[in-house]
Amino acid sequence: MGSERYVMQWLRRTATLALTMSLVISTPAHAASKYDPEKSRKQFKGLMVDAFYLDLAHCETGYTKDREPVWNYQSRNYTGAFGIYRQTWRNWAPSGWRSAKGRSPQEQVQVVDNIAWRGITRADGTYKWPVGPWGWGSIKSNCRRLQRHICRARHELVVKWRRNACR
Repeated sequence: MGSERYVMQWLRRTATLALTMSLVISTPAHAASKYDPEKSRKQFKGLMVDAFYLDLAHCETGYTKDREPVWNYQSRNYTGAFGIYRQTWRNWAPSGWRSAKGRSPQEQVQVVDNIAWRGITRADGTYKWPVGPWGWGSIKSNCRRLQRHICRARHELVVKWRRNACR
C-alpha cells in the first residue's frame, strides 16, 4: 500500500512537471518581455508613449520613480497627476468632468491629449483648439528631457508641434 502511494505521488509530480514544461515551451518570447514605458502606449492609451506621461506627471506634481503619480492630487487651483489648472481642465475635459478627482489615469491622459494635441468639441458644438505642448512650462523648460518624446513621436497630431525642439 505504501508503494502505491509513492507511485501515485510520482505520477502527479511527473504530470505537473510535464504540463509546466509544455506551457513554458509554448509561450511566445514576446509574451514574457518586460513592459517598456519608452516604447509602449498600453498603460495610458495616449497619443504619446507612456514614459512621456510619467515624466510629465513627475515634472508637474513631483511624483518620483519610487512611487506612482498621485492621480487624485488636488489643490485649491490644480487637479490631477498633471497639475492642470482647474479652469483649463474644465475647458478641455468632457462635459461634466469638473476636476480630475475620481478620474482614471487614462481619463486624465485623455484630457492632457485634448489640451496639447487634439482639442475638443464641446457639448454646444463649438471646437476648443489645442494649445500644443508649449503651453506646459515643464515641456518648455525640457524637464526630464520631455522634448525628446515629442521629437520621437510618429503621430501626425504630435509631429506638427515639433518646431525648434528637434534639431
